[in-house]
Order: sequence, then structure tokens, then C-alpha cells
Amino acid sequence: FTTLGSRGADTAAELTRQRDKIVSAIVGLDADVLGLIEVQNDSGGALATLVDAINARLAGTVYAAVNSPRAGTYEIRVAMIYKPANVRPIGSPRVGADPRFVVSGGLRPPLAQRFAANANDGGFWFIVNHLKSKGGCPSSGDVDVGQGCWNLARTVQAQALNDWAEQLVAASGEPDVLMAGDFNAYLQEDPIDTIRAAGFSDLAE
Repeated sequence: FTTLGSRGADTAAELTRQRDKIVSAIVGLDADVLGLIEVQNDSGGALATLVDAINARLAGTVYAAVNSPRAGTYEIRVAMIYKPANVRPIGSPRVGADPRFVVSGGLRPPLAQRFAANANDGGFWFIVNHLKSKGGCPSSGDVDVGQGCWNLARTVQAQALNDWAEQLVAASGEPDVLMAGDFNAYLQEDPIDTIRAAGFSDLAE
């Protein structure tokens, strides 16, 4: 967040501290494609500021942003950056519009981009998501029965991710899909089991 007093920093000094910490983490990962969570949902200024700071640390134009539009109705959104020297986007980014991605009355959609590796043209879809958190437990309904509250909602969203991935594959002919982001679920919980059931492998395992 670059807007002071919002979800991010309250002062310019705190903004610098937070940005430097995030930049160090991203530079240390050295990923060709990276998913970002809880980026300020503006017209792209916050993401551009982050990419500029990363590139300044690396002393070159190493990363570029996938320029997706403002998404959903939340203050936060997902985003992604990539190394143009190693991979290139194919086509435009896609924003999930399935109503199952609604969280607490607002749409918090996933983001997908198809990429190809510059070295060998090998392609893949990259999907970044942020499923409903376990916070703000209700007094009835989707309560915590062992997997945190809102587990049913997350499981429905996981199925929506599966369905969307299937649609992207069918429309493009690109069979390889990598999902990343914040699933807000542990490895043996229903949302992850739902994604595994669709044929996905858990890379953490």
C-alpha cells in the first residue's frame, strides 16, 4: 500500500521500512514469476512503485508487472510480476469473475496469466488467488468444526479455482497450470484436498 493511513504504513518512514523489507524478500526469492497478495487495489500505482523499488535494488529492469485492471471491490487484490529476460506473457491477464469468489459480500477474484519460457517456449498458466481467511468467525453456519471458520466457503472457492483452470486450459490448449497464493488452508484441509482431487499436485510435498 502506498496510501498512508490505509492498510499499510501510517508514515513515510514506515512505508520505506515496509517497502525495503518486501523488496529484500522478493530479491532473495529470485523467482521468474511471483504472485503477490494484498496489494493495494488501485489503478496500478502501488504495484508499479514496488516494481520500481525492486529494479532499483537490482540495478536494472529485471522485473515487470502483469498489468491487470483494478479487480473486485476490496481494498486489496492479488498481482504478479515476472522476469522478461526469462519468461514472456502470452495474451492478456484474466480476472476470475465467478460469483463463488465473493468474500463477505465483495468480489476478491484470482488473477491468471499464461507465460512461455524464453529458453524453450515451454508454456504454463499461472493463477494467483487469495481465498477467504479464517478470521471473523460467524456465530452460526460456516463455523469452526476443526479446520477454522469459513472452511465451507474456502472449499467452494477451491472448486471455483478448479473450474476456472479447466476453462483456461480448454480455451488455450495449454495444459500446464500452476496455482499460487494464499489458500488460507493447511495441506490436509478440505480446500487443498478439493484442488488435489482435480489432478493438481502439492509442490510443498
